[in-house]
Amino acid sequence: MGTLDLIVQNFATPLTGFFGGLTSLIVSIIVFREQLVRLLSLLPRPLVEMLSIIPILGDAIGRCIYQDEFRAQVKMAKARAKGIEENVAASRSMPAPNYVSAPERQPTRDLVLAAWGALQQNVYDACTASNLPLTPATRIPEAVHRLGDAKAITVEFAYLLNVLYKLGQELADDTGLRPRPDDARAYTELADLAMDWMMINILSRPKEEPAPPHAEPKLRRKTVVGGHFPSPQLGYPAATLVGIGGPVRGQRFSIEKEYYRIGSNIDNDLCIRGDTYVSGHHASLRYEQGSLFLADQGSRNGSFLNDRRVSGSPVVVRWGDHLRLGESVFQVAQEPPQ
Repeated sequence: MGTLDLIVQNFATPLTGFFGGLTSLIVSIIVFREQLVRLLSLLPRPLVEMLSIIPILGDAIGRCIYQDEFRAQVKMAKARAKGIEENVAASRSMPAPNYVSAPERQPTRDLVLAAWGALQQNVYDACTASNLPLTPATRIPEAVHRLGDAKAITVEFAYLLNVLYKLGQELADDTGLRPRPDDARAYTELADLAMDWMMINILSRPKEEPAPPHAEPKLRRKTVVGGHFPSPQLGYPAATLVGIGGPVRGQRFSIEKEYYRIGSNIDNDLCIRGDTYVSGHHASLRYEQGSLFLADQGSRNGSFLNDRRVSGSPVVVRWGDHLRLGESVFQVAQEPPQ
């Protein structure tokens, strides 16, 4: 064996062992990244920041720091939302239902992004109901600013909307981020609270259409009270079904026919998509002499009015009532003036 062979033999074996161990470490960090993030979350923050100088730990440490910041923002927003929560609780006629099926089984990222998307739609709807101009380019922070300037929302509520939007946008921009399960559920609870507040104080609030100068007021567009609904016709709905839960959350459907059919088939007046618990022809709303009646059409999973199952004869619907078909939940509201 020559001198060169001896040198290669003496140095190759240790180097092979070193690089093999380094490769194993890198693979372990990649495979067990979620566990590493959870482990880092148990360490003191100063120690985590010291470990950030190790390049191979950079991604895991970044995700851990993101989770800490997400938790802190949600916790602060929840603390400042006490007055909003009290307002919503005082206005509810029943406890707030949980519209998310098995939230503990939902990926935390999906939970937050679903609530974030629904919240954005509600903000745009609130602007429309408040007669505030919007364009396709209007972003949520600008819409919130306009609502604040119009005194439609308070400073505290604007803060809540901006925090929830910012956290959702960060998550949407980086597919590698994952909030902790408890924090994701806390976020969705805050988003639901915000949407309930807008529903109570803006979206379902009856409004009077101002009469033009020197003209007779339009009697059929006056604010109605109790269970009396205007006669539906094209462009002049009797009422609006506002989606507040399930696949229809954040959407609005105008009742412009005296017989209004609801189900998953496309031949319905309201076609619900993405809800496997809704039957092809699930329920109907019928207008008769100033009243609306809800009837079940033999659906598999039933139709519910304010969490009471509708069976047999149609039941009377009133302003503010909740209709639940499958996992889709609606509130009966008045159509804002055009």
